[in-house]
Amino acid sequence: MLETMLLDTSYLLTLDSYIYRCHLVTISMSTKSTMCHIITLSHLLWFRVQLLF
Repeated sequence: MLETMLLDTSYLLTLDSYIYRCHLVTISMSTKSTMCHIITLSHLLWFRVQLLF
């Protein structure tokens, strides 16, 4: 159980850094990058909801 939680946490941190990079790209690029940011963010939110249940 604890191992799973640690793995989930590291996965979340990885996703967070991916979103951050994607956001930086969004600032300097087009609408396609904005979509990348929104899609990734929704995936992260979905994953966090899964952790609660």
